[in-house]
Amino acid sequence: MQKLMNEGILPNLQVLASEGEYSEIQPPYPNCQTPPSLATLFTGSSLLKHGITGFRVPNYNNVRFPEVGFNIPLQVETIWEHLNIFGYVSSFSHIPWVKKKYLSENKNSNYIEGYSSPLLKSGAVRIENIDMDVPMTLNLESFTFQITTRNTSVKVKEISTQKSIDYCYSSNLEFKMFNNKNQGTLIAVYQDFNQNLYIVHTGIWEVVTHGEFSPDCKTFIGEGLGRLYRSGFFGPKLVEGGDGFAERCLTDSILQVGKYFAECANNVIQNSKDSQLVLSYQPCIDDIEHELLGWCDPASNRYSSEHAEAIWSYIKEVYQFVDNHLGHIKSFLSSGDLLFVTSDHGMAGVSQMVNINELFRMHGLLSVDSDNCIDLDDSLVIYHPANNGSIWILNPKLKGDESLIAYKSRIVKSVIDILTHWQEEYGNKVIGEIISLIDKPREGTDMLGDMLILAAPGYEFSANLQTKGRVVVPFPKTASHGTYNGLQSLHGIFVGAIVGSTKVSLKKPINNNQDIFPFICNYFNLQLPNHLS
Repeated sequence: MQKLMNEGILPNLQVLASEGEYSEIQPPYPNCQTPPSLATLFTGSSLLKHGITGFRVPNYNNVRFPEVGFNIPLQVETIWEHLNIFGYVSSFSHIPWVKKKYLSENKNSNYIEGYSSPLLKSGAVRIENIDMDVPMTLNLESFTFQITTRNTSVKVKEISTQKSIDYCYSSNLEFKMFNNKNQGTLIAVYQDFNQNLYIVHTGIWEVVTHGEFSPDCKTFIGEGLGRLYRSGFFGPKLVEGGDGFAERCLTDSILQVGKYFAECANNVIQNSKDSQLVLSYQPCIDDIEHELLGWCDPASNRYSSEHAEAIWSYIKEVYQFVDNHLGHIKSFLSSGDLLFVTSDHGMAGVSQMVNINELFRMHGLLSVDSDNCIDLDDSLVIYHPANNGSIWILNPKLKGDESLIAYKSRIVKSVIDILTHWQEEYGNKVIGEIISLIDKPREGTDMLGDMLILAAPGYEFSANLQTKGRVVVPFPKTASHGTYNGLQSLHGIFVGAIVGSTKVSLKKPINNNQDIFPFICNYFNLQLPNHLS
């Protein structure tokens, strides 16, 4: 980030930093996936207090199916709930964990959110027949499309709204929006190198709103076409000998994501004159870095010196878009308003994925049934499907008068021995840290099972069993932020200033995600809540 500002790529962020404060901030430990990182930022507390231990969180009633972190209530007070006690109203653009009760008590609050209700992932559907007399029907959740082709054009018609758009055959992605009451998607027609025609669509989510929003805001575009990019759908990547076309398609789709979130933020800010705090989320930098950053990260095994500069240009393009929107947001504000930008985490290059449960199966600690699913009744240990770093001991089989703690201590020692010896045989440091939790009773550790493992730089863990006999496999993305292992690249940023004021200093330095909550309280001259006192 500092490099981009020094290059003059981010002029609006540079001005904000020069007028106020700039600092790097540490993400939460041990897990810095998005839900725990955002929850830490919004509550000022660790994941052991707020309860969001990963992108997915263990479901105690069903081990096989962990719950998505965005859908689980936080265990402590959020910053907007705390401000509400003192009569301050907040508004939100795609911020999770805002309760219905809060919105019912704050009629002036504006709120839009879609992440909690994913319905359909992005994808591509081949148009089987060219110049068809009978329309092809395509059902995508609440949408029914009729597709007809003639010569070099494609007509896409949505039945319920009767909206119709004509597309030309093209290898460029020309997205058009289709929406109804609470769902939306972007549709493009794409012709690949073999002259095959496809309907390409973004994902579909259910959108919830409170307040006035334009129809376009209700077309939630939560992520770009990274899945198609990784699959090679757009042709070879630059590192595979491509000419940049695949990266162009990926970047254009992510910029569509950025434009959507920018539109929502603008809508909320302009209609929230009675709110004292407005929170807005913009994920497009995270989206592009997952797909491309590893090839630009010299510390990563994915690094490609030959292609780094060209690939970096696409990442810069997304940063520049966000910076331009920051300048637009500033134009809405008045003198004395506080504007701050913060990220919940950074990003680091990753090349390998470690299937921990495959390792446990190879050593007899985990069993599978005839469908190659984990047999919970016959397994001693499981790396939890939540993939939050936790290892759980199942079905205790005590010897004689052995206590449960003694039994678990024995199993933990066996697991540590297996992990240590396997790592020595593999020849690389894969596991950065192994922590036994059975003899360290702390608040909230039951959410992390009996053991916790942290990945070393360049690696991520997985609970997959689809790779029998293969413990280490290539990681599908080039970069990630699963385990906070101390890498500086995993740090986020904080930049903040009071509009129209001379440079001011913070009362207390902001060094990590937990410092944002007290920072906002200081701005409003409010006492901290009990969970932070």
